[in-house]
Amino acid sequence: MNNKKLTKEKRPTLTEENKTLKDSMKSLQDENTNLSQDFHRIDKENAVMNEKLSGLGWRDFCKNIGWLGIGSAITAGIGKQYKEGLLIAIVSGFFFMTFSLYDSFNQKKQKFAEKV
Repeated sequence: MNNKKLTKEKRPTLTEENKTLKDSMKSLQDENTNLSQDFHRIDKENAVMNEKLSGLGWRDFCKNIGWLGIGSAITAGIGKQYKEGLLIAIVSGFFFMTFSLYDSFNQKKQKFAEKV
């Protein structure tokens, strides 16, 4: 009975310890890779959601109003109301071009700001 108390547990050999350390390091690296991929996916989703929420549809709405106005101007021109058609075409063209230019500059600026 005394012999059992006096014997100590054997410490693992260096090769066994090295193997367990390598296995644990590999599992940690795999976990790190998986977390990195998840973070990248979530970051992309956040960038898309931020872009959708930034305009709340106002830019698209104003561009569609521009298209509607250009269609109305063509209709007025066909109906021989040239002054009204020209006025509607100028205002609608201004709306359409302003928001189209804003979108193009905003997209270029965002590509440099957020790498997705």
